[in-house]
Amino acid sequence: MQKFIPLNKNRNTHVVVTKYNWPIEEYLRGHAAVIHVNSLDDVVNIRRHADETLKVVAYVYTDPYASLETIEIPSECASAPLILRINRLGQFRAIHHKLNALRNMDVILFFTGNSHQSIVDAQIAASLGIHSGIMMMPDSELGDDILDLITYNAYSTMPHADIEPFSTMERYYDGESYVSPSMAYFNNPNRYIHVDSERHLAFTSEQLANGDYFDQGIEKVKTISQHEAVEKENNKWQQMFITPHPCSFCPAFRICVGYFEQQREKGRCKEVMSELLEAIEFQKKRNQQNNKKESCQL
Repeated sequence: MQKFIPLNKNRNTHVVVTKYNWPIEEYLRGHAAVIHVNSLDDVVNIRRHADETLKVVAYVYTDPYASLETIEIPSECASAPLILRINRLGQFRAIHHKLNALRNMDVILFFTGNSHQSIVDAQIAASLGIHSGIMMMPDSELGDDILDLITYNAYSTMPHADIEPFSTMERYYDGESYVSPSMAYFNNPNRYIHVDSERHLAFTSEQLANGDYFDQGIEKVKTISQHEAVEKENNKWQQMFITPHPCSFCPAFRICVGYFEQQREKGRCKEVMSELLEAIEFQKKRNQQNNKKESCQL
């Protein structure tokens, strides 16, 4: 197993992940945050009224029916860190005039439509120099399309932008730490804390929605690295070894950690994730050989 130099980790830099449905401008002063907005106009409002001590890591706008051709980004958002989760790319003739602006923005396009179309759109967007990605969920189809995207992302000799979740996984992977695709969606107990309007704390949006909280109080976020729940969440994967689990024997376990457990018997998760592991290790080794400087990402 190849080992790599890990990223520097500051365990006191947790980022709040929340929806824009409570007075965050007041309560999140002095915090870093990922904010799920209801519209791009919300981005403009937050930037106008939020305290300067609030550092917004990303504004996430989700529209499951929109395409890039139907999305209009306000000029006031040009310098904002944006993540757009949209259905598809759209017709090239209708989006080509937007490409130069998008290349100069701090934006990531996540495609959420059907699996095949999303993969095609992510590859096209990346080839156009736009940071892109797919929503690789536990029940996502893992087949030849995903394998092709992994191959393109890791081995293509043509310049292209980053593709998620592979880019995030490659940044966090050091040969020893465990990672998974969910890290690209703000699920990482060492980095993100999900907070709702009642200031309940959870490690994922799913836990938050299901009422699976580990504490309450926004003031606790700044010292959350010392919370026993963080260590417990970090070590959940160990249960698969204490009580033997088939996933623990998978060669790609350290970049999946049972994320695709429900596909183990009938899917191709072992094949696909093993290929992804090889691709990530190839990229890490190539980047170190080239002395590539790590860039700041969302």
